[in-house]
Amino acid sequence: MKATIPIYQDDISASTQNVKVEGVFPVSAAQDKWTQAHFKDAPSDSYFVITDKTIFYAQGGGQPFDTGTMSTISQDGEKMTTLTVAAVRKNPTGTIYHLGTFSPSATTFQPGEIVQQEIDVKKRLLHSRIHTGGHIVGLAVQRLVKQGILSDITDRKAQHYPDAAFVDFEGLIDGSHKASIEREANDIVKLDLPVKAYKWSLQEAREKCVTDPEVAGIPEGELIRAVDVQGEGAYACGGTYALTTGIIGPIVIRKIKRAKGITKISYSV
Repeated sequence: MKATIPIYQDDISASTQNVKVEGVFPVSAAQDKWTQAHFKDAPSDSYFVITDKTIFYAQGGGQPFDTGTMSTISQDGEKMTTLTVAAVRKNPTGTIYHLGTFSPSATTFQPGEIVQQEIDVKKRLLHSRIHTGGHIVGLAVQRLVKQGILSDITDRKAQHYPDAAFVDFEGLIDGSHKASIEREANDIVKLDLPVKAYKWSLQEAREKCVTDPEVAGIPEGELIRAVDVQGEGAYACGGTYALTTGIIGPIVIRKIKRAKGITKISYSV
């Protein structure tokens, strides 16, 4: 299968989209190690659907996948066969797998059919708020570095899951800075700054991003997608995002943990 075009990379506002089915097969037919490893708990009546392009975010970069539906639509605009999408992952060659179950259960899609994708908008917005909130936690820490309150702190990695969101930093941040980090983060939120995605060369990304894009795992020679909180800073990022910082709402710094030279800041929005 060829790589799937990820519409969400260029248009995060799309919540419905007509796409062409490239492949449909039951979970039981998936014998390769990658699908078995990434969908090992899939129900036995599930199917994989692959489309030429997709608005469904595929899990990665610390952000969970989108859920929603895909349906064939009658001439009267009624949904006929529907796949309820329960998981979305991208394999190493860029093909995006949508896992789900069909309704009615005796039906499936056919390759070449046009289906309508529809994501769960509330879940997408929540994931976007949490993801951009993680960027803002990092930018709040960088504010304190610039003020001379913190030193030798570098963003490392992050996870943007509901109830389990955190940002890791190389360097030690004392727990006494918890209130200061939360205050700076919420100041960025209150400014309601625009958040935009760009594609930059490696050199431009190195000049503008808070972290080195190579550290973020992006191969040299490719244009790098970066999400920029305008006026504060950018991160190399393939995820979805809030269109302004104000959309995120209050950020709560829940905990600061330190171990072996690494600081983990847990947060919620």
